[in-house]
Amino acid sequence: MDRQQSRQFAAGPEGLSAVRAFVREAISGVDQEMAEDIELLASEVATNVVQHAQTDYEVHVLHDDEAIRVEVADRSSVIPALRSLAIDADRGRGLLLLERLADAWGAQEAPAGKIVWFEMAHPTRSLPR
Repeated sequence: MDRQQSRQFAAGPEGLSAVRAFVREAISGVDQEMAEDIELLASEVATNVVQHAQTDYEVHVLHDDEAIRVEVADRSSVIPALRSLAIDADRGRGLLLLERLADAWGAQEAPAGKIVWFEMAHPTRSLPR
């Protein structure tokens, strides 16, 4: 990826609006619908860190002419997984949103925890699944 921006965030919920603002700025100039989806997904992944990992985390936004990739790195080694939800569940839909909106996503171990990432191709491009 040609361009990259990164920023650290504290473990509390007060940082979630800052994540959205950081991502919005990092992808300025991108198609509005795509930008809204990326901002939503980044916020969902960051919310998972706040609720489950409860560690400080770093958000990386990487992009080039083909796609935008967002990575959220935290200090928990627990890899998230999709699960079935009750129809009236009031939480737990973040990974389902990743599954439905992102062109590709995943989670991987990292030396100090894990990284959850997703990619979205620019509207005129497509990524292999």
